[in-house]
Amino acid sequence: ILASKVLKQGKNHPCALSVAKIRVFSTDGVGSGNSHSTIKQETTTTDKNIAAKSTSNHDKRRKAAKQNYDATARKPNQKCDPYGQNGKPLEYEEASQMMKTTALEPDWKIQSFTMINNNKTENENDNNCPSPLYNHPLCLTKEFHHADFMQGSKFLSKIAAVGHVNNHFPYLKLERRLTKKSWDVVCVVTCFTAPLEGLSFNDFHIAMLIDVEVGR
Repeated sequence: ILASKVLKQGKNHPCALSVAKIRVFSTDGVGSGNSHSTIKQETTTTDKNIAAKSTSNHDKRRKAAKQNYDATARKPNQKCDPYGQNGKPLEYEEASQMMKTTALEPDWKIQSFTMINNNKTENENDNNCPSPLYNHPLCLTKEFHHADFMQGSKFLSKIAAVGHVNNHFPYLKLERRLTKKSWDVVCVVTCFTAPLEGLSFNDFHIAMLIDVEVGR
């Protein structure tokens, strides 16, 4: 019935385009064999195009993933250990020894990474290690004080450049702390190796480079 109406009204009928694509069924409801084969052929061609496009996109994603691969972005294993620590962070005793043997400025401190994130501080020294440091991931921290927020922002850009060039990135935080009578602008630099969940030799190396940059 629909096909007969389309034939009478021609192209003006809203279903003319759809009926034309299926080669117009006869008025008794029985379609020609060619119409069915044409529909099947068009559907098969469309499915092939979609599958080819999907495969092409998958290949592009795999190629991009290979180009962006970074060995330091995952937990070290026996085959790939970029830190040379068998996948384990430095113990407190090892970190304390590194503090003595490296030429770090005295303001650097070994602290608990968990407590730093919770805005807590822990006073410690080499001779008296508080127990919380044995139960939390360790990190190296140092605070830099600035005259205003803009100077602190410029300082962060310099430290960010040091991390970028050496492919080891410290945690950077710029804040204004309310003291008794004024505001204090502070930049907190925290060296921490996330894949190891603690300190690595790279953290001490980047800390020394930061000291060199600040001393210029």
